[in-house]
Amino acid sequence: KKRVLVMEWVDPPFCGGHWIPDMAHLIGTQLAIDPNPDGRSRQVSWSEIEDADPDVVVVACCGFDLQRNLADAGSSAEHFARLRSHKE
Repeated sequence: KKRVLVMEWVDPPFCGGHWIPDMAHLIGTQLAIDPNPDGRSRQVSWSEIEDADPDVVVVACCGFDLQRNLADAGSSAEHFARLRSHKE
């Protein structure tokens, strides 16, 4: 299975929680980084993201439209460049 990281925020980085694990399961993937045990999103470090090295990264910052998500992803490009998802 592909390992996916859904980011609810990039500065500071947060991994997706709530309904994100169910959505990942429904599309046949697994989470590269798990949310809090209670299911809530949690803050993660860029080194934790690099260690997880997800196959796919989805930047879906909570409450923002596509243009803002593209801008936020671009502002973290140096971090994403270190990941398998960027190289493949």
